[in-house]
Amino acid sequence: ETLYLKTDSGFYDIPSVSEAVFGRETAEYYALTEGLGIKCSVAVPQSGSKKTVRVIIENKTSDEKSAVLSYYCEPMLSSGNPSAIKYEIIGNMLVLNNSENTDFTGSMGLSANSEKSLFATVRSAFFAGEFENLGNRVNGCAAVGREIKLKAGEKAEAVFTLCYARTKSALRMINLLDLKPRRIDSKITVDTGIKSLDLLVNEFLPNQIIDARLNMRSGFYQCSGAYGFRDQLQDSLAVIMTYPEKTARQILRSAAVQFREGDALHWWHCVGGVRKGIRSRYSDDVLWLVYCVSEYVLKTGDTEILKKEIPYLDGEPLSDGENDRYSEYRFSDKRESLLMHLFRAADKALEFGEHSLLLMQGGDWNDGMNLVGIRGRGESVWLSEFACAVLTKFSEVLGKTGCFEKAEKYLGTVKKLRQSIDLNAFENDRYIRAFDDSSEKIGSKEGKSCRIDILTQSFASLGGMPDKKKIRTALETAEELLCDRQNGIIRLLSPAFDTDDKNIGYITAYPEGIRENGGQYTHAAVWYIKALIKEGFRDKAFELIQMINPLARYESGDKRLGTEPYYLCGDVLSARNYEGRGNWSIYTGSAAWLYTVIVEDLLGLKMKDGSFYLESALPEKIKNVTLTLTADGKKTVFKSGKNQ
Repeated sequence: ETLYLKTDSGFYDIPSVSEAVFGRETAEYYALTEGLGIKCSVAVPQSGSKKTVRVIIENKTSDEKSAVLSYYCEPMLSSGNPSAIKYEIIGNMLVLNNSENTDFTGSMGLSANSEKSLFATVRSAFFAGEFENLGNRVNGCAAVGREIKLKAGEKAEAVFTLCYARTKSALRMINLLDLKPRRIDSKITVDTGIKSLDLLVNEFLPNQIIDARLNMRSGFYQCSGAYGFRDQLQDSLAVIMTYPEKTARQILRSAAVQFREGDALHWWHCVGGVRKGIRSRYSDDVLWLVYCVSEYVLKTGDTEILKKEIPYLDGEPLSDGENDRYSEYRFSDKRESLLMHLFRAADKALEFGEHSLLLMQGGDWNDGMNLVGIRGRGESVWLSEFACAVLTKFSEVLGKTGCFEKAEKYLGTVKKLRQSIDLNAFENDRYIRAFDDSSEKIGSKEGKSCRIDILTQSFASLGGMPDKKKIRTALETAEELLCDRQNGIIRLLSPAFDTDDKNIGYITAYPEGIRENGGQYTHAAVWYIKALIKEGFRDKAFELIQMINPLARYESGDKRLGTEPYYLCGDVLSARNYEGRGNWSIYTGSAAWLYTVIVEDLLGLKMKDGSFYLESALPEKIKNVTLTLTADGKKTVFKSGKNQ
């Protein structure tokens, strides 16, 4: 997808030769080509499937200039066969649809604000300057253009639109509508006096969370559109204070892809009344539902959501030896309250192994360790710690609803888990990561690879392990072995796995220092920072926040990330010669967690039973902070610091 300018000298790909400026509502591209000054503004509306590309072109020479300006793309309109795309011209619009895409049967349209628009649907013909060829094609494209003739000093404006709708009549309508520009207003703004931190919280992270994660569910590294069970639940945690209705909607959406056995789809697409997705053995998925609902209820005070009746999906359980299954699933006739869904979820997760820790099954949060417990005996220390955090919060919710017996039962489970973790998983100065199906340790200092994993050190704190000395020791060990300040990386684990290691999952297929295999997995890095704050290491936590803050890195002159300064990266490489290189930007759940950690943990804005308050102990580098909250049409200002 691009904008081409064709002159007598050839084709110019305008975005690739432009200076780009990204704002709240538009992306703008500025270029000067053969004496033609070009300003291109790209915008999408708040609602409606439409993109507008507005181009102002100015002849800056003393001669008359002629050119053809074209909006060009190579459509798929399915995951399959693009040669099945059919084209037709309706009015002043090129309309496309793919007859083989039975899931999404709508049409795509391209148009220009010209009475004599030029259309092309064959790539070779387009680059030969031949328009109006709409035959069937293997070598397909979709382009709409208009001729530009400018005298010296003259300007012209061209407006291109790309639309999608279920019907052709709706497509024509949306093309004509002047839709409001997309804008996300930050309902929480912070002023710390540190520009890179304030911009991150006020502008960059809210856009990344709401646009990329909750709405689009896509990015350059992952063009999916699917809902992830644990993914969007975690994303929705970041908007409880600002958009609680989004959190509630995601909770109900996720509970509705749960099975009666308690497990749920790992990810899915909504296609009509059908859910197409993966039923898997990942062990942590359903605990995220319990965690998210507990956070939502404790913050908003909304216990009514627990009474909402939600259906289960119909589907045969996975058979022995079947690790996952992609299929279509429909709603069953059985409906129960959200609270019953949570009981089924919690009880499904509480399956124990020989060390009285939770079974890892087909993998936990680290998808790449999907073979650690595949034979049904491996145990996850991280999952056990996480369950302690989840069940503690859930028990507080149950106390609010009068389910005291259940609350006591889960608190008893938490006590036993904590004892088992401290007894079986603490090793001198660290918590091990897991026991595999053969009862061998992963994350042990005696191991060849993965002698430490940051997850279990962090969740020793976040899961409320009873021995504070062990927690602090574990966090200090993680800092020493995993925090690489020289390269600005907080590694997930170290040393990385290599090809000679036992196959514990697809993590071992990654080269050393790439993604989960010894790189920074930002999600986990933020959890480590959260644990530091909980244990009182606020100055250290702030230092690490700024170390992984992409804008702060660019401001310091460190350009090794190589990715957008306004998007957090999902992972950062530690591989040799690529240390500090960013990867998987835009579509990462770490954005939601970093936002929450900064606003709630570092700066201290809290919410309980629908009321807000400030509980702040600022790091040394932040002298004063002002937080402005807009809720229910009212603004509330919170101030904290040495001069407040």
